[in-house]
This record gives sequence, C-alpha cells and structure tokens, in this order.
Amino acid sequence: MKNTYLFFIRNPELGGAQTYFIRVIEYLLSIGEEVAVLASRGDYVANYFDQTTHCVDVIYIPDDMDYSLWKTPSAREIIAQYGAQLRASRHGFLRIVTYNVPNVLFSIFLFNQEKNWSLTTITMHHEEWTHWEPSVGFVQQECMNPHYRNTLWDEYRHLLIQLDKTRSLFWGGYLVKQYMSYVFKYAFHVDNICQTPTEKIKALCLSKPDSHQLNILWCGRFDSFKSPGLVQFSSELEQYSSVHPEVSISLHLVGRGNSGAQTYIENAMGQFNGINIIFDGEVSFSDMPRYISAGQFDFGIAMGTTPLLFGSLGLPTILIDVGSIGLMPKMKGTWLHETDLNITAGYGLALDVLGEDTVKLYGRRSYYDLISDYMTWDSTKWRDVSQKTVDYVKRNHAAESVFSVVKQSIERAKWAVFDIRFPTPLATPLLQRLLQYNGKVYIFGAGGLGCKFYEIFSEYCRLNPKYSAIKIVGYIDNSPHKHGMQVGSLRCQNISTVSIVDSFFIVASDYHTAIIEQLGSLGVADENICSVGQSLRQTGYI
Repeated sequence: MKNTYLFFIRNPELGGAQTYFIRVIEYLLSIGEEVAVLASRGDYVANYFDQTTHCVDVIYIPDDMDYSLWKTPSAREIIAQYGAQLRASRHGFLRIVTYNVPNVLFSIFLFNQEKNWSLTTITMHHEEWTHWEPSVGFVQQECMNPHYRNTLWDEYRHLLIQLDKTRSLFWGGYLVKQYMSYVFKYAFHVDNICQTPTEKIKALCLSKPDSHQLNILWCGRFDSFKSPGLVQFSSELEQYSSVHPEVSISLHLVGRGNSGAQTYIENAMGQFNGINIIFDGEVSFSDMPRYISAGQFDFGIAMGTTPLLFGSLGLPTILIDVGSIGLMPKMKGTWLHETDLNITAGYGLALDVLGEDTVKLYGRRSYYDLISDYMTWDSTKWRDVSQKTVDYVKRNHAAESVFSVVKQSIERAKWAVFDIRFPTPLATPLLQRLLQYNGKVYIFGAGGLGCKFYEIFSEYCRLNPKYSAIKIVGYIDNSPHKHGMQVGSLRCQNISTVSIVDSFFIVASDYHTAIIEQLGSLGVADENICSVGQSLRQTGYI
C-alpha cells in the first residue's frame, strides 16, 4: 500500500517557496514516492506539474470555495465531505504538506474524519536549503513565521488539541533532512546549479569601464520580493542618467515570473527615461557563462544566489535589497567583493527595518552612489574587482568550502527533527536530553525569545510533572546590561562567569549562529548546545 504526499499550495506567483516545493516534489518523485498537488486554479506549482508531467496527480479545489469556512460547523462538514472524495482513490498513509494558517486549518477539516493522515508544515525559502547559505539553513527554518505561529496556536488552540493523537503535526525538518541527504549524496547542486569555474571567462577580462557607455545585467525572478529592488535600482539609475546625459545606459533584464509580476515590471520600467531597457527572457544556468561573455556587461545587479553565479564568472556584482514596495526608499546595495559576510541582499533591509545600522555593519550604500563609484574605475580597477569577486565566491560560497559546514548542520538537525503531537508544545528529544543531564542548564539569550522559551518551558513542566526535575538555573547574555541583570525569576549572567564544562546551553536568540560558534570556541561540546531561537521566533515550538 503506497503512501501519498499531498502538497496543499495556494499561490499563483512564482517565488522562492514555489521553487522550493517544485524541487522537493521532483525529489520525492525520483525516489518513487506518490505525490499529489491540491490547489486552486492558477496556482503556479499546480500548473507547473499539470503541464510538465503525468506523474503528479493535480487536484483543483473549487474556485469559489471560501477558506474561512472552518468557522462554522456546517461548512466544516462540507469540507470533510470533499476530503472524503479525495481520499477515496488513495489507500495509504496521507501526509499533507502545506505552509500557512488558512491551509493548515483547511487541511484539518478537509480530512477530519480520517485517521491515517498527518500534517507537515514547511515555510522555507528555496535559497535557505542550498549550500549557499548554510548559516540560514533548514535546521532553524523548518517552521512557520511568527504571525502564522501565533495565529495557529494562540487563536486556534481549542481546535488543534482536538486532533486525534494518531495525527501529528510535523514541522518540515524531517523531510528537509531527507532531501538534503540526497543532495549531498549525489552532489546535486555541484553538477546542476552552482559549479564554480576554476577560471574566469576569458572574454570578461577584455571588458573595461567606458565613460560614455554603461551596460548592466539584472537576473532573477519577477516577483513581489525581488521586483521592488529592481525598480528602486532603476529609479536611481534614471537619476544618474539625468545628471550625466552623455552616458549611454542599457539595462538587460533576464528572468521569469507570473503574468502579474511580469506586467508590473514592464509597466514600471516603461516609466523610466534615459535608460535603454531590454527584456532578454530566460537564460538557463548552463547558458549563463556564454550569455554574460557575449554581452560584455560592465557589472551585474542581483539578489539571493544569483550574485554568486555572477561573481563566480568574474562579473563585478552589486547585491541589491529585496522587500515590499513601501520600503523602496530604504533599499540599498553593496559590491559583492566588499562583504565578507554570508548574507543575502535582503537581510540588510530586514535589519534596517528593525532599526539596526546596516550601513555601518555591511557597508551598504545608495544605488546612485554605487553607480557613481563604478564610473571612476579604470580597466585595472575593473580586473582587480573581477578577481576579488571570484575569490569571494570561492572563499565563502563554493561548494567545496561549505559542504562540511552544511553536513554539520544536517547532523545537528537531529535535535530539530521530531513530530509534535498536540497539545505538546515541546520536543521530547530535547526534554529527554535535559532529564539525562546532570549539570547546569542555561538559556543563552535574555531577550524576547529567551523569555518566551522559559515561559513555554515552565508551563509545559507544570502540565507534565515528570519533567519538573529539569531546572534552568539562569540566563546567559553577552550584553546582560541590555536586558537587566534579573529576568523574571532568573538572574542574567555574562558567559565569562559561567562554568563551561558542566553546563548545557539552550540558545534562544536571533544571533544563534554567532552564539553557537562562540560556545564552540569556548570548548562547549555540540551535544551540550541546542538552538531554538529561529524555531521559537517562527513557531513557539522547539
């Protein structure tokens, strides 16, 4: 009897999540799993498989179905009847894969009368599971964002705890770990996506800045995340053109998206004067070196992983921000070769919105400033930057330099891969580990995440007396003065005052990566560190 992965997705746009789901589905098909996609008409992923393969059973739900139907008992019965029709042709265990509160709740009532199903929630950007960004990887990101988590658990707790105990809510870590093991076993990305050339494209070395011409390349998806950054860059490029009318400027756009995003970009680009904007359609990864070489571009602009592709080929590249249209005035950029940090362009904007001084931290500047900077280069400077860009990619992002880091992350995921059975909000593996530990247990992070973890932990131990033996003795923070020396009933200490050898650290902080590295450098064993910061930020569960 074969089991089925049913992907429940509702989004007509092509974005990172859609790219990720497509690749995971293709992986499941490659290992012989049965996959179905449940979606509204117009959904990008459903249309993709409906048009490209007969191996995926695409099921379209009625366009007029109201996703708020779960609010009335009669509507729930209608949903359950529709679920029974879907279930009739499938006899194995049904694992539903979805990602937001409406979909989760809809799924609960869709199969409310069934016993042999489970619910898997995955919210993951396609770049977060690639080896480009190991520090932002799946170990921390196998769950929902804070808004979805808070709505799901706090507002709908009374519904969720009614789930039969045979039905579990799985955060996506187990599926992602399985997929990543496949990725590394077959070196999938090295062969197909991000092979780093050993030498730059020779023709690029012939390119040099020309004070009367500027030939720029943008490559990426046309979607709500990336399009605003492109529009803002083009706006500042227009400003530069108006001040320097003697410079002939061409901007080549390579990419794809859904029709709405494509139309938005075309309309926005049509409003800019003094720039020759060329839509070059799609260019595959394998053809990109030839395309860049033939285009003789001065520099590239991109976000996500595309700058690393440009950089590996020796094309000077500006990282540009991603974000919403309302944040466009805040968007800035940086030369790829000038940052030593494993960050995406959008991360800087996120910090900016939170009030961090990102310009000081990451050297981000206005696009106008970066364009003006480029126009001061001579051919020697261009070649120097070209080489530094290649060196940056090889040093920080080439497959051979980060595989070991990501493999360690996969192993560390053993603390993050478990099923959560309602109403249990804490992971049994972590609790068992703490019960077995005889030393002191600290929460590293005295901010909101650390306090939230302690609140959840205390409530759980109150409801489950067998875990009351676990004692958290205090908070650790690198800046205890920031949150106060007393946090609730626990005292906040600096790491320098703690005995390392007999302590277990629960890292509950947005700076979890740096903290884990810090603890490791101090001699704390991996098995005595459990990172819950990102999971807590997004789900409230550990």
